[in-house]
Amino acid sequence: LLTIASLARDRVVSAAVWFSVLLHMKHINLYYAPAVGIYMLRSHCFQSTREGKIVWQSFSLFRLLSLAVVVLATSALSLVPFIQVWKPHVSGHLRSSSM
Repeated sequence: LLTIASLARDRVVSAAVWFSVLLHMKHINLYYAPAVGIYMLRSHCFQSTREGKIVWQSFSLFRLLSLAVVVLATSALSLVPFIQVWKPHVSGHLRSSSM
């Protein structure tokens, strides 16, 4: 609901943050991830006319990169605890196998 509320207010970047958090918390959100992702790309990276038609020449690479940075940063933050837990096991395994 937080993602949809942010999209309704045209806050696409905050919707991307909420959706990334929710996606990592509950993977059932993968079912509607393509629809949300396409909507975010369409509404944030392209401009549209008053009739709702996309102006294809209005693509903004900067806006696409801003969405990518937000999604990747949120994903990285949510995966840090797993990386911290996994790291000691790998280094311990490497030390014991080299002896």
